[in-house]
Amino acid sequence: MQAAVRCGADAIYLGSKDFSARAGAQNFDFDQLRQAAEYCHERDVKLHLALNTALYDDELSAAAKLIEHSAKIGVDALIVSDLGALSLVREICPSLSLHASTQMGIASLSGVLAARDLGFDRAVLARELSRKEICDIAKASPIETEVFVHGALCMSVSGQCYLSALLGGRSGNRGRCAQPCRLNFSVDKQNEYALSLKDNCLCEHIKELCSFNVTSLKIEGRMKRPEYVAAAVSLVKAAMQGEDYKEMLSLSQDIFSRSGFTDGYYRSEIGKKMFGFRSRDDVSKSANAIPALHELYRRENQRVAIDAKIKLSTKEPSFLVLCDKRGNSVKAQIEPAVISEKQTDEKTVLNQLSRLGSTPYFLNSLECEIENGAYVPVSALNLLRRTAVDELSLMRREPPKRQIFEPKALPQIAKEKSQQKIYARFETKEQFFENADVVDMAYIPVKVCLELLNNNELSPEHAAKIIAELDRAAFSNDEFTKSTLVKLKNAGIYRVCVQNIGQLYLSKEAGMQIYFGAFMNVYNSRAVKVLSDFKVESVVASFEIPVKKLENLVPFAKISALIYGYLPLMMTRACPVKSAAGCKSCNGGSYLTDRTGKRFRVACRGQVSEIYNTVPLSARIEKAEFDKPDFLLCYFTFESPKRCREVILSVKNRVSPDCPEGFTRGLYKSGVI
Repeated sequence: MQAAVRCGADAIYLGSKDFSARAGAQNFDFDQLRQAAEYCHERDVKLHLALNTALYDDELSAAAKLIEHSAKIGVDALIVSDLGALSLVREICPSLSLHASTQMGIASLSGVLAARDLGFDRAVLARELSRKEICDIAKASPIETEVFVHGALCMSVSGQCYLSALLGGRSGNRGRCAQPCRLNFSVDKQNEYALSLKDNCLCEHIKELCSFNVTSLKIEGRMKRPEYVAAAVSLVKAAMQGEDYKEMLSLSQDIFSRSGFTDGYYRSEIGKKMFGFRSRDDVSKSANAIPALHELYRRENQRVAIDAKIKLSTKEPSFLVLCDKRGNSVKAQIEPAVISEKQTDEKTVLNQLSRLGSTPYFLNSLECEIENGAYVPVSALNLLRRTAVDELSLMRREPPKRQIFEPKALPQIAKEKSQQKIYARFETKEQFFENADVVDMAYIPVKVCLELLNNNELSPEHAAKIIAELDRAAFSNDEFTKSTLVKLKNAGIYRVCVQNIGQLYLSKEAGMQIYFGAFMNVYNSRAVKVLSDFKVESVVASFEIPVKKLENLVPFAKISALIYGYLPLMMTRACPVKSAAGCKSCNGGSYLTDRTGKRFRVACRGQVSEIYNTVPLSARIEKAEFDKPDFLLCYFTFESPKRCREVILSVKNRVSPDCPEGFTRGLYKSGVI
């Protein structure tokens, strides 16, 4: 934190001991958080607290205490991804600014508009965006935008990675990612570290980003040493000011990189050059860079201008007034000056009042009024300066006065007794047509829906069962989504499954019946309530939560549980297969192999690729554990129509599907940490 501030950051973001997306960092307890707020505000730096993890219902009361404490001590904004946390902030302290975390995957203007309607003041955009996409969003955005310009790149779109959770029970959505992607995954057993990207560095494009109306340039540094933070902040600051940053770029690369940096997403040059891993050479360079970088933040940065007025009088107490740009004003005084031939002159006063080296202040202006013959010793001038500076610092550390309210208890809704239904997600029209008779409703990818409509293959009976599943990717496809919604509605298909919050906004505007997708990370009842208020009819609860917590979700909307399917572990814009071997090598689908020999299917989805688990989820449904959800969801991808039918009939008979190739029971028993 000190390194960031002393090197010129205008705002910092950090995590508390709880609910931070970097739970493995040391982070700040309540008292340290208060000290951090005082330290930052004394130096005209804003403090943003990252409360950006998915929360269970039984964690909401602790989250509420953290929100209340943050509001009281003067935290300037909360960075949030969970809609339940959003709900708490709006109730506890409506004046506290809210930033939509990059975990929400905002990658389109519609995503920003949804964030605005949900109550956010700023959207932290997805890291995977190109120059044009950032420009188009930022210039049209009705709220502030924030763009990552330096730091680690996850292989997966943020909020859409389940690799760590399903392989080891440590969820990235809860800040516990074990980074298995940095281990050796290969394509064709040749191209190694196929899931490890170099760190992002957009220093070359900083001036251009500023011209796009981007509000904030964000540096990722929470799991790095202070020298890394100092280098990164100094690099970005130099680039912003048009200074020569080549030396700082070299030092930044030396202190930490994975075989260099990349700006591939920004340039729309997504390929092999974006990939890299931490080599022995990278590690050895770090040690050599530390001494030079330590000097960057060793001393206080005198960044706060103060104006001084001093009066030395022999008839009344002499005094010093200090004022800052916020309108704060303090007055310190001493005994009247003595009359002496060695009259104190303005040069002496200026010299002593300018001695602010150990403080964050510098003397911007000085107004002197010295009576003839008035003399005060240098020690008295120093006392005036120290006393006034201390009082000014105390005033600047004071948190703003905010209204704070008790959050309202959620209303309890008695669940209507009704027969549990079976829904299925089908990848192909063949899966759908051969199994439509045994499911109550069917999720169909929108691409397949449009094909069926264009070929006049849909009967009214079939159309009545369809929920059109919009594409998970949200990059530059708002116009396509809008036109698609019109076509669906004209064809009598009113139900859509949304898979990002931009689609939530567009579907609501189009008047569709909204079903919230399986990978939108709904963990708690407050999130369900927010979505219900947004006119969402049905929610698929996260498969990362224990079944007991799932069954206790308050049914403000219909609740579903995903109980079968090959689960996507990652959704990535940088396809590992294409980058390693080219598109022709896979014909739409290929495999990654990990260090133990397990093979993970990679499926091309146009704008993105999805990496799937090696075996399907097959939840234990023989017991009464899954009785409460309104419907059970089978998620079919690569299965034959015949296999789909076998699974559906097993589920109808309350028997876990037989999986000869192996299966996982998922996280419904233990949940994730």
